[in-house]
Amino acid sequence: MASRFRFTLTVDVRFADMDSMGHVNNAVYLTYFEAARMAYWMHVTGRSDLKDMDMILARAEVDFRSPLVAPESVEVGVGCVSIGRTSFVLEQDMHERKTGRRIL
Repeated sequence: MASRFRFTLTVDVRFADMDSMGHVNNAVYLTYFEAARMAYWMHVTGRSDLKDMDMILARAEVDFRSPLVAPESVEVGVGCVSIGRTSFVLEQDMHERKTGRRIL
């Protein structure tokens, strides 16, 4: 299964991302999302330097579906699903690259 979003970023799982249970630590998934979110924002705004980042993350919610282990690789999708006067909502998804297994 591919991402439902047009913008995606590939992230390789590193050994350092693993926890004592042998899978990616729950907190690490947010760093994968962050990397994709920053790449998306730079893409849509045309900016090339993270110093020019002018958005903040106000809320994050994650529904875990399937664990990841090294050396798997994921594709993280990002898309804007709503825009208000002072804020916007981004949604993201994550799939294992080889099998298409939904991770988040």
